[in-house]
Amino acid sequence: MITVPNGDFETLYKPSTAITGVVSAGGWTQGVGPECPIDTGGGVYEFSDATTGDLADIPGWLGYDRQGWIDNGGTYGRDQTTGNLQGSISSQFNHTDGGSQCYLSNGAQWGNPAGGLIVSADPLATVQSGLTYTLSMVANGRGGGEGATPFVLKLLADGVELTPTSSVQPVLGDFEWKEVSRTYDAASLAGSVGKNLTIVLGVDRGCVGNQTQFDDVSLEAIPEPATLSLLALGSLIAVRRSKRR
Repeated sequence: MITVPNGDFETLYKPSTAITGVVSAGGWTQGVGPECPIDTGGGVYEFSDATTGDLADIPGWLGYDRQGWIDNGGTYGRDQTTGNLQGSISSQFNHTDGGSQCYLSNGAQWGNPAGGLIVSADPLATVQSGLTYTLSMVANGRGGGEGATPFVLKLLADGVELTPTSSVQPVLGDFEWKEVSRTYDAASLAGSVGKNLTIVLGVDRGCVGNQTQFDDVSLEAIPEPATLSLLALGSLIAVRRSKRR
């Protein structure tokens, strides 16, 4: 399993410290990233040192395609001087065992036709030959129907979207978490070996509907059967050579 920093959206810090915190019950943020403001009417940040505040560092993610968000009317009452204010970390819904938060974005029916997209703040790994990658998350609609659509889950290599060899893209229901996944086999990635992997997720530009929530993002790399056979053969040869000594 490849580590996806803050893939469960549970981690946030008091700015420029290691003091952890949470979004107060029922609250939500303005986007993700450093010094992320709490949304108007969205409560406060509650930190483990018994203080509260209206700014927090939310690691692991940044706003994606800032200009596209602005061009599509993505102000949503938010400051456009940073592209990190897309969507929200919310304490209203959660899928993680023992957790309390998820990422969400509203759609056009709730005043936000630009949706909200976030991207891994740093590369997660480099593409390795002989491996199949599976990118997964859970998603949940809200406000009736399918939530805000279309929703997005992408794997990028050096910033370029990869084409999955198979996908699970369910129709979302109201308050019903469903798994979403993308699989990329080794053959399809042959031209991307050595490139940096990042993840993009959220609600796309020109969206419709009310709101979609996201949680528990993961990325797994699995050796192809032929690669496993070569590894097994190599181990067997090593054992035989050892016995001859």
